Amino acid sequence: MGEGPRLTAAGLRTLIEESWKYLLVSVVALGVDTGLNFLLKYAIHMPWQGAVAGGFAAGVVVNYALSIKFVFHEHRLGNRWIEFAGFLVIGIFGLLVKEAATWLFLTVVGLNYAFTTGVAVGAAFVFNFAVRRALLFSRGR
Repeated sequence: MGEGPRLTAAGLRTLIEESWKYLLVSVVALGVDTGLNFLLKYAIHMPWQGAVAGGFAAGVVVNYALSIKFVFHEHRLGNRWIEFAGFLVIGIFGLLVKEAATWLFLTVVGLNYAFTTGVAVGAAFVFNFAVRRALLFSRGR
């Protein structure tokens, strides 16, 4: 069997640096998402569906903008609009990962909701980071 790509010491340092920076960026984006969601719902009295969608959209834009500014320095695609579209689609799949993990740990495993939510958020974070890094923010092989 052939060997796959090897992670060098420099590659590991880059991975760790990008991971913690992406975590910080994600926390900021979550704050924007949640803050706008609550503002739209409670101050503007928008129906919850619109508030959730508005918060999610703003969170994705902030996450992308901060990610390309502070986290990722390699870009596989030359077109930033296509890159953003991919970033958004991966985020939607990340939401599906969160939903699936919530269903699994809440209904099948029987864990409590708070713990389940933490596990689901962690699963979505790892999915989003890994897939975005692999497909959008790394050198082509």
